Amino acid sequence: MPSVVAKENDGMVVIDAGSYTPLFKLKNGLKEIQVNAFLFDIFSVTNQEYSLFADKNVRWSKSGIKPIFADPNYLSHMADKGSLEKIGNQPVTNISWSAFFKLVVA
Repeated sequence: MPSVVAKENDGMVVIDAGSYTPLFKLKNGLKEIQVNAFLFDIFSVTNQEYSLFADKNVRWSKSGIKPIFADPNYLSHMADKGSLEKIGNQPVTNISWSAFFKLVVA
């Protein structure tokens, strides 16, 4: 397995390679899945950071997202810009995996 290196103070930690045992039986008969080492960000994406991302990428905003990518609760905690003043530094919630993936690869 390839090695993963994190620089000091870059906000990332190395999660060592290992295996994952799913709750349900896999169709291919395997009982566990091998997972390569990977980097994990120690800081959560905040509501403020996500709001900036959605402002720049309208397709991921509350009004612009297609229903196939989000459920009705998408960004429900950010009903208005005033709510960001109270929750801006808190970890973002009520987002879709599709939108989050676009955020982290952007």
